[in-house]
Amino acid sequence: KLSFITELKTFQIEDVESCVAYKLSVRCALDYAPWSDWSPEEMVLTKLNKNRITLLLWRKVAEEGRDGKRNVRLMWRGVPSTCEE
Repeated sequence: KLSFITELKTFQIEDVESCVAYKLSVRCALDYAPWSDWSPEEMVLTKLNKNRITLLLWRKVAEEGRDGKRNVRLMWRGVPSTCEE
């Protein structure tokens, strides 16, 4: 969930990606009045949603050794350091 606060209203946008910077801009109209100009863009960073984050995983499997075993190296890309909880 992403909250965008203006002087008059608070807006919530659902189903946003975790740890993503969004640029937001709004404009308004009352009933049938003409639309306002677009507001200046605001940059908003979404918070970490642990239930929706996907880690990128890799593995490297070595050749089988004389003892019949293989070494497996697991690697992953973690959560970006800019991501807030």
